[in-house]
Amino acid sequence: MRDIERRPSVPVASVGGCVNIPVCRAVNARPGQWTVDIQISSPSSVDGSLNVVSWFCSRDATSINALILYFYLKKKKKKKKKKKNNNKKKKKKKKKKKKKKTKKDNNK
Repeated sequence: MRDIERRPSVPVASVGGCVNIPVCRAVNARPGQWTVDIQISSPSSVDGSLNVVSWFCSRDATSINALILYFYLKKKKKKKKKKKNNNKKKKKKKKKKKKKKTKKDNNK
């Protein structure tokens, strides 16, 4: 955890504060180290930011910012394959029926 607290990119983590990192579940450290439980809301539809709902730190709570960065979970973005809709039936073009010529039409 060296130099982590000095980094300027450490997000602000307070209840209701915004965190711009995708941490969406509780994070726990190894036994004997820091223990952090963080609950973060789903991403905002406006700017994609995440709100810290609640957090608990087993030691000094002021270091929570560094800990969130330290236990940062990188989510691998999987490319979603677009499924082709084969269920849609193709519309058949309707053929126009030709009018049968009557004797009256032939006389004209």
